[in-house]
Amino acid sequence: NVVTGFTTRSVFKERKRLESALLLGLKNTLGGVCCSRGCTPDENVNNSTDITMPLGENVCLEGCKPRINCTEEDYGMFVDVRYFQLGPVDIPDDLDQSFLNTLILKAGAERQKHFQAAKLVRKETEQKVKNFENHAAEILESAKSDSKLITETMDANASFIVESARIIGLKNLYSTLNLTDMRQRNKFDYLRSLQKVNDLRLTIGYNQKISGSFPKV
Repeated sequence: NVVTGFTTRSVFKERKRLESALLLGLKNTLGGVCCSRGCTPDENVNNSTDITMPLGENVCLEGCKPRINCTEEDYGMFVDVRYFQLGPVDIPDDLDQSFLNTLILKAGAERQKHFQAAKLVRKETEQKVKNFENHAAEILESAKSDSKLITETMDANASFIVESARIIGLKNLYSTLNLTDMRQRNKFDYLRSLQKVNDLRLTIGYNQKISGSFPKV
C-alpha cells in the first residue's frame, strides 16, 4: 500500500508527491512493471522525484523492467495507466482537532520562546543602563574631585603669589623709609593695621594713651 509510506500530516502537506506515488503504484499494479513499448531511457526523468509521465514523451519510467526480460506476470492486468489526479481528502474531526491542538501548542511554545527572549533582552538592557549610569556617576565624581583639586591649587597659588608680593612690597617700603630696626617696623605695621579699622577710638588711661577698636556706647 503506497499510502502507508506517508504520515498523516504529509498526506495533506505533500499532495504532489503522494499523487505521483499513487500513480506509480497504479501503473505497477494495473500495467505491470515492464517498460512501455518503444520507450527510451531518459536521465532527467530517472533522476527526477516527479514520476508522473510527461505528456508527449515516450520515456521509460525509473525502475521499469526491460520488455525482453518480462514474463506474463510482469505485465500486470495489461492496463496502460497514464494519468491520476488525487481528489479532495477529508480531514476527520478528531484529526482536525488534533492538528489544531498541535498548532496551538506550537504557537504557545513559540510565544513562550519569544517571551523568554524578550525577558532576557530586557534584563541585559537594564544591566547596560545600570552600567552606563554607574560609569556616568564615576565620571561626574572624578570631574568634581579634579575641579576641587584645581580650585584648591589655584587658591593656594594665588595666596602664595599675593603673600610673596606683600613681602616684597614691605621690603621695598622698609628700604625706602629706612626702617632697619625691628621695633620700628613693628610700630609701623601696627599703625598700618589701625588705618584699616573703621571704628577706631582713642581712650585715655592713667599712664598711657590706648588706640584700638572698641564698640560704640
